[in-house]
Amino acid sequence: MLRSSDDLRRMTIDATDGEIGRIDEFYFDDEAWTVRYLVVRTGSWLSGRTVLLTPATVTGADWTAHRLAVSLSMDQVRNSPDMSADRPVSRLQELEYLQYYDQPPYWMLGAEVGGSAIAIDAAMRAAAAGAEAAGTEPKTHLRSSREVRGYHIEAVDGSIGHLHHYLLDDDTWRVRYLVVDTSSWWFGKDVVISPQWVSKVSWGGRSLHVTHTREAIKASPAYDPRVPMTKDYAAALEEHFT
Repeated sequence: MLRSSDDLRRMTIDATDGEIGRIDEFYFDDEAWTVRYLVVRTGSWLSGRTVLLTPATVTGADWTAHRLAVSLSMDQVRNSPDMSADRPVSRLQELEYLQYYDQPPYWMLGAEVGGSAIAIDAAMRAAAAGAEAAGTEPKTHLRSSREVRGYHIEAVDGSIGHLHHYLLDDDTWRVRYLVVDTSSWWFGKDVVISPQWVSKVSWGGRSLHVTHTREAIKASPAYDPRVPMTKDYAAALEEHFT
């Protein structure tokens, strides 16, 4: 089912033995448009420390009560490697973190969360450490949902608005759609676009460029944020832009 990123930010994380904190944002990779880490503010429990959790650890969700359960204990989270959301996460940090939680490196599994286990070996860590020391560390492609929110959305013939929030698949944790606030163009109506239609991203210019015209987007099936998105709506949207 599709969930709004606004709903995700209301979720409190429950470990197997207590409450960890509340989701503040998430990191997604800009190639697969898939959530890789949930950013959790722990409040007074860990002196306000921010921790990152992979969606692969999620065992259940109660969207009505705004609770998300994970397969981790509070001690596991307390002793986890430091991966602060206040600075870029390096590939070496990711490897240390994923090894700690016994998670495979997602960049070797494809776009979806899960897949066959791939061990993190010493060679991977040594290569990442060497690249980091040499200043040629591989790009992680991780992007902050908070940072990208607000980016301008550019059609082939002009601006249509800015990224308001994300619609996420709660099974695969993929970003299925981007919800665009068109208040500067079309009387404040929201429209949805697929990340697959993004042809270019200007990270410095804070803009996403899509492959469709303003009129095509304006004529797309109406989006009502108060109504859950159905398979029929998604199919109609895909058909409109085909």
